[in-house]
Amino acid sequence: MATLSVPRLSCGVALCTYNGLPYLQQQLQSLLAQQRLPDHIAIFDDDSTDGTWAFLNDWAKEVCVPVSLHQNAIRQGVAKNFEAATRALDTDLIFLCDQDDIWLPDKIDVLAKVFEAEPDVLLVHTDAQLVDGDARDLKMSMFKALGLSNDELKRMHSGDAFAVLCRRNLVTGATAAFRRSLLELAQPFPAGWLHDEWLAVLAAAKGKVVLMEVSLIQYRQHGRNVVGISAPSLWHSAKRFWQLLFLPVGEFQRQRAARASVLLERLRAQPTLPSAYLILMQGAFAHASFRSSLPKNPVRRFYAVLDEARTGRYQRFSSGLPDIIRDLLQR
Repeated sequence: MATLSVPRLSCGVALCTYNGLPYLQQQLQSLLAQQRLPDHIAIFDDDSTDGTWAFLNDWAKEVCVPVSLHQNAIRQGVAKNFEAATRALDTDLIFLCDQDDIWLPDKIDVLAKVFEAEPDVLLVHTDAQLVDGDARDLKMSMFKALGLSNDELKRMHSGDAFAVLCRRNLVTGATAAFRRSLLELAQPFPAGWLHDEWLAVLAAAKGKVVLMEVSLIQYRQHGRNVVGISAPSLWHSAKRFWQLLFLPVGEFQRQRAARASVLLERLRAQPTLPSAYLILMQGAFAHASFRSSLPKNPVRRFYAVLDEARTGRYQRFSSGLPDIIRDLLQR
């Protein structure tokens, strides 16, 4: 009996740059060293001033992979720049790419095969090996630095990604790829959301998100990352504890409520979305709204926080007990 062949999906890379000249050459070399070369690379530069744009133009003339180059006349910021870069690709799959990392040679091939084998998968993301500015191994994986719990991993693997991502983002764009069809739901990218977390939560709402516990990039930490990762340490833990106890949370929670409202509005426009997801997002919005306007009176605040804790929303949408303590002691 003949074996059905799996259709090959075309792969595009959306690379965004901004004053990235010190590390850009290594990243570009790693793209051209892929076992499965990208079918198209779209590079959008956000008005660099360090020679990045000139370097990219020279590089693009020498490579065998189709490359599209665009430079913004006015800085757009990370999320909007990535939105434009993804829109410039017509490939089946889109791989998000930062300017300062190094991809391992099998990254595109490994992720593409997941999509080809599972048509319901909308987004795939992986772990990463943390390295310093000189690409020296920091002996720490990204998932470990993020403090992923066994429960979070289990729920991600079991198909409960939406509930996990409503609590906090676990998807780093530099490790991720998604089907181009996701852009129909995701565009336009809203203010207040980073591109990777927005794409991830929408993918989890609309289809399947696959987390792979394998490192396929060297994720460079050099102090100038737009979004970096701090490895766990005694100092980091002490600083975080101090923030949990004494820093006001109202403005942050107002931003979270605004983000939840935007997501809720986008999801409501999807007629086939499970009603459980809308209920979950309504809970996330209600929790953030509550925390953004805590009573000033400590007695009233105590009973308000106690009532909110009884709903279980501190556990579902915040850090549980640490955030309960923070809200009780907030000045």
